[in-house]
Amino acid sequence: MYTSIKIALCLIIVSVNGAPHTNTALDSEWITWKLRYGKTYMSAADELQHRLSWETNYKFVTEHNQRPDTTYKVELNTWADQV
Repeated sequence: MYTSIKIALCLIIVSVNGAPHTNTALDSEWITWKLRYGKTYMSAADELQHRLSWETNYKFVTEHNQRPDTTYKVELNTWADQV
């Protein structure tokens, strides 16, 4: 039931604000990451939600690893798409 509520809220937000957009420049990385970790999703809406979370984490990892003052590196793992 909780998932149904989340999907309904996403649909409301989409209808008010327009559909959220993914960064198409990351399509190849997204597909590679899904294959590496065996990710599949129940619906297109579910995949979109996970993709947007993954993109947020991808941006964090990329920006962190490019910082000259960092003393460690981070990477995406199997949980990088968690909402």
